[in-house]
Amino acid sequence: MLVTPSSSCSHFQSDSIEHIVRLALELGELSPGAAMKVQRLMQAGAIAERDYRLIQLLRDAIQDGYVQQVGRLED
Repeated sequence: MLVTPSSSCSHFQSDSIEHIVRLALELGELSPGAAMKVQRLMQAGAIAERDYRLIQLLRDAIQDGYVQQVGRLED
């Protein structure tokens, strides 16, 4: 199962950083679409301190191997 910004969850907006991070941590996967959504939100700037911490948590989970970026093209 892939984590996408459109996945349903009654507690969070489907496009929120928290929703994306929670699903990625639960499933151990981050889809290209979800990664792109996080990237766009970061590039838009003015993200909340809490969202910044969530993004850092996701980056750490990816680096430590707890979350895999699926469907990612290798550089």
